Amino acid sequence: MIFKDKLVCARGGVDGEEIPLKSPTPGGKDPVVMSKKAKKKKSTTSHGQGHGPLPSAAGPEDKESSGDSSPEHKLSRLDRFCMLFISIVVFLLCESYLIKMLTFMLDTKYERHLQTIDELIVSDVKFCVDPTEESFFRSIDSGLVSKLLLRNISRELYPNCSYCHTCDWARYFVGSKGNVDPATGFNKFYILKEQLFGNATFHVFMRNDLLVEYFEWFGLRLFGTSIWKHWVDNYWRDITNRPREQASAMLTTQDLITLWRILCYGIAFAFVVLVVEVIMHKKVQLMKMLTLKQNK
Repeated sequence: MIFKDKLVCARGGVDGEEIPLKSPTPGGKDPVVMSKKAKKKKSTTSHGQGHGPLPSAAGPEDKESSGDSSPEHKLSRLDRFCMLFISIVVFLLCESYLIKMLTFMLDTKYERHLQTIDELIVSDVKFCVDPTEESFFRSIDSGLVSKLLLRNISRELYPNCSYCHTCDWARYFVGSKGNVDPATGFNKFYILKEQLFGNATFHVFMRNDLLVEYFEWFGLRLFGTSIWKHWVDNYWRDITNRPREQASAMLTTQDLITLWRILCYGIAFAFVVLVVEVIMHKKVQLMKMLTLKQNK
């Protein structure tokens, strides 16, 4: 059923008969029905007095008013070439954007951490040592001679230098608050995977001392089975994994004062509200009693 210019055309009846209907009257009465024989056609156009031709029911191949809905294979060569060119341009622009974004995200803005002593020697990082230890480090590695920078490292640590410390002390310092830059929040120092040198710890006993045999037995079982190494690793792992704000101080009673104050303030406020509520309730009861006495 198609509406146009307030004229209604309905298909029905016998043998494909079309029944044009007049528009309803302003008074709300039923319209007058007029019938007219028509031939069977795929699309029928009816003409009325003072009205233009009525379009037939829209088919799948008809053109819409908003644009051409023809399939792509029915377009002209110029239209298909333009669509192909636009598709290629859009594809190239999208891929170029993705490549730029991936390059930006994967490009690291920081230098890779040094791993070995050879990389330290090749780099431009200086090796700061105390003047009293210069001869000792010169005897360890001749490649470090050109990297040595004499500084009093007992007072301060310079950011553009590397230092030599024991593994335990280095792991503790790297995991502490002192290694955090307050401006950026990044770590100032890190530990190289390669060790510069190692030193042996030993105890001296007399040959005929009674503790020699037991001390040897204890040392073989303690260090030979890696029990000592296991204890040390667990200890430093616990310190280095501890949050930075709690690395140097544990939770104490002083940290809970604020919570206790909030609790006390809440209890006091609740007590005041309860007292006011009781007083108001008593006052209301008293007013009711006075009102009843006056009415009597």
